[in-house]
Amino acid sequence: MIPADTLQEKLASLTSENRQTLVYTHPETHSAVKVEINQIDTLACQLWDVEVVTGVPPKETITERAEQLTKRVSGLMEPLTALEIDTVRGIAQLRSNPPALKNQARHYYELMVEKSGRTTVRRYEGSYVSMERKRLAFTLTREALAKLVSDLSS
Repeated sequence: MIPADTLQEKLASLTSENRQTLVYTHPETHSAVKVEINQIDTLACQLWDVEVVTGVPPKETITERAEQLTKRVSGLMEPLTALEIDTVRGIAQLRSNPPALKNQARHYYELMVEKSGRTTVRRYEGSYVSMERKRLAFTLTREALAKLVSDLSS
């Protein structure tokens, strides 16, 4: 697990507003986080990716882990639900449900959860008209990001 206050300290050491990557591995739990930051200021971060790896593979099945994460992760703008679970490959896809609707588009978080303990968070915009999607940068306060990482690494 990566404690929220530890990630807050790491974020505080970043001073630039330019695109950068924060990589941190907790020395005791061996949980790791990689955050692709588009912009950062004293209050919030605009992010492309949040990738968290638990220190040891979770003991739960991928189905149990997906269900736990839909209940545990609460700092995102929309609640999550399991969209697809592949028990053979050990991968679960979680998405915002319901997605945020803006004009003809829907905006949603997507979490790819692997049985190895790796979880990746991204945000997308999908169109009901063209059925295409594009990746979006998303904004979280530093506190919300730290909570998200803590939730995903436990």
